[in-house]
This record gives sequence, C-alpha cells and structure tokens, in this order.
Amino acid sequence: MLKFSADLRVNRPVEKVFAWLTNAANQGKFDKTSLAMELLTPRPWQAGSQFRELRNLGGRKTEVFSEIIDFEPNKKFVIQSKTG
Repeated sequence: MLKFSADLRVNRPVEKVFAWLTNAANQGKFDKTSLAMELLTPRPWQAGSQFRELRNLGGRKTEVFSEIIDFEPNKKFVIQSKTG
C-alpha cells in the first residue's frame, strides 16, 4: 500500500489552509498526478465522502475511485483508494 503524508508550515490560519486542501478543485495544485477530482457525495468533506479522480500514473490516464476514511476538521483527512 502506498502512503503519502506531508508536514510543512504555511504562514496562514489553519482554517484557511484546511479549506483550500479540502477543495477538490485544488487537488492537482499539490498532487501533480491528479488531473481532475470530482466529489460524488454531498459537501462538506467528511468520513464517507467519495470521489472520482482522473490521475496520470506512469504516463497513463487512470480513473480512480476513493473515499475519505478519517476526517478531523482543521487537523487531518485520510483518503483511501477503492480502485485496485
């Protein structure tokens, strides 16, 4: 299983940074393999929210379905792929 985490400091209020990170339209701005992300369940992001994403993996465009499995507002979110 692939795990990715990041720890960095941003000179902005945590609420604004978290809101930016949990906006599907911004996914490709910090994950260069992400070409597009669409939320399939009603907003706001929460545990159980599902996504469809188009990714560039190894030079191939691949459709990936994912779900948020852990969500703590302004602290963390964990996305797990449901695609093989």
